[in-house]
Formats: sequence, structure tokens, C-alpha cells
Amino acid sequence: SDVCSSDLAQPGSTATVEINGVVYPVTVNPDGTYSFTVPTNLPDGTYTPIITVTPPAGGTPVVTQGTSFTIDTTPPTIAITSDHTALYLGQTATITFTLSEASADFTDADVTVTGGTLGPLTQSSTNPLIYTATFTPAANSMTPAVISVASTKFSDAATNVNADGTDTNNTVTMTTSTVVVPSAGTLA
Repeated sequence: SDVCSSDLAQPGSTATVEINGVVYPVTVNPDGTYSFTVPTNLPDGTYTPIITVTPPAGGTPVVTQGTSFTIDTTPPTIAITSDHTALYLGQTATITFTLSEASADFTDADVTVTGGTLGPLTQSSTNPLIYTATFTPAANSMTPAVISVASTKFSDAATNVNADGTDTNNTVTMTTSTVVVPSAGTLA
């Protein structure tokens, strides 16, 4: 992206842009316009370019800060935890989803659930990376409950999609026993 595309310099000037300690030459056009394209090899981070324009005939250079920009190529991830490892008849579990970075599109539809139902996600009012939901195991079942989020389900502000793959922390498994046992003397 351009960091100084609409700037003007006196025709005949020279210009440089410094980013992350590296100085890059900039071509000044005959009409005094110049632009600079950010190198593609910068690591993730926020940068503020330093623009130096030297007038023709070696006048005093003018140094200004360009518009800050952020490079983010790191995909977000998710960790899922439960406050229970086993659930019995009448019990529920609070499931916590912790994202590595903020997402505007993480929703209930991104979560795969077997062995029960998951209530709606609620985002923490104090930490936008944390969501919780209540899991209720299926009735009359001993099937393990599994809650997971696969890769490519949500994205960060830079539109990088989550890349959780086979991470062990993006799935929670709980044993369940919600089978109603008949009381003594009752025929099934």
C-alpha cells in the first residue's frame, strides 16, 4: 500500500522513506508527486514511515512522519475449554472459547457440537477475545460430547482466517451419562 501517494515535493527534489530502520529511495515525478509501495517482506507489526524530502540543489531536508500502517499475516487461533470433564443427568458445562486476536465474524455457526446442544455465544464485556456458552448434554445418552472449531471458520481484522488444523486445544471432549436409571422395583 502507498504510504505517501498524495504528497508533493518541489520538482527536482529527492526523497527517501525509512521503515523499520531500512531506507528506501523514492522517485519524485517531474510534477513533484511521489509515491512509495510498502515492501512485502516486512514482518507483522505496526510501522510509521519517516519520509525525507531533500529540495533540489541540496537544500535543507524536510523530515515528516507518514501514515502509520499495520501488517498482519498471522492467522487467528482458538482455544476451547470446559469447566467440566464429565456431565451427568441435569448438569451443564460452561464452554470458554479464547481467540488469539479479535474477530468480527466468530459466531455460533462456527462451532461444531455433538452429544448435546450449545447455547448462544456471549462475548466477554471485559475481554473481546473471550466467548462463553452453556452446553447441555443430550438426554438419555452416554455418548461423549465433542465441541470444536475447525480451520477457516472465522477471521481477524486483516481477513486472515483461523488456522487451527489438528491443534488439540480447539476441541473439548466430555464424558456424559444422562441415562435415567429406573428405581428399584420399576420394570423397564
